Amino acid sequence: MKIRNSNAALKAYDVLAAQPVTANSLTPEERDRIVVSAIIGENGELIVLSRFGDAKWDLRPFFYQANISESYKVINWDASLPTALISDCKAVAYAWFKRGLPHSKPPIARGITTFVTASVTPFVRWLSALGVSNFSEVRAIHISNYIHYCKEELKLRPLPLYGRLRVIDFLWVFSGDTVFPLQRYPWGEASLWRICGIGKIKGVDSVGKNVGRTDIIPHEEQSRIFNYWAPRKTCCSPPEQLNCPEQLFST
Repeated sequence: MKIRNSNAALKAYDVLAAQPVTANSLTPEERDRIVVSAIIGENGELIVLSRFGDAKWDLRPFFYQANISESYKVINWDASLPTALISDCKAVAYAWFKRGLPHSKPPIARGITTFVTASVTPFVRWLSALGVSNFSEVRAIHISNYIHYCKEELKLRPLPLYGRLRVIDFLWVFSGDTVFPLQRYPWGEASLWRICGIGKIKGVDSVGKNVGRTDIIPHEEQSRIFNYWAPRKTCCSPPEQLNCPEQLFST
């Protein structure tokens, strides 16, 4: 089915706007029925492209760039991995897509697909290989070992390391959206940025408080991130989408 991305009227705004902004408190059946993407067909009929419970999320209606491969516009959730891990990752990705991080705008669609491919899937596969079936079972030793694996075995430099580890940060930020939340702040007395060697900022000021738990990135660090990622972008983003540091990883 051809999706004409240039025609915004094809997106079923009314239906999408009526969807809950969190999967929290819903039954599994209600959660799985959440409409993630839909369009209005040429004859005015509603066409649901993907729901929360689907193994594939089709995000093509949210892409406007012509130079992005169709394969980058969909998310294929690995059904061979533990259901509880995948389901909670879906909840986190959905919450970020609908609400954004505290004090920032929701990401563009490319941010979600990149997040799942580069951060979610590798971490879930790693946990599954260790026999971990849900995120409530994750302990400090798991996170410590994963950081060591990414740094020492994969040899990831600070910014790619951030891209790989941020699923853990998001699992904490959006813990209220998950069924099996992380049991404690994952970075000890530090922060994700400090762990990755990017920023020297406090990471536990809001632990245990009902407020946003992701640090604001200093301007000098934003510049470093932008300079790293800008040459790697495949398309131009509207200037306003670069106001939020997270958007630098979403284009």
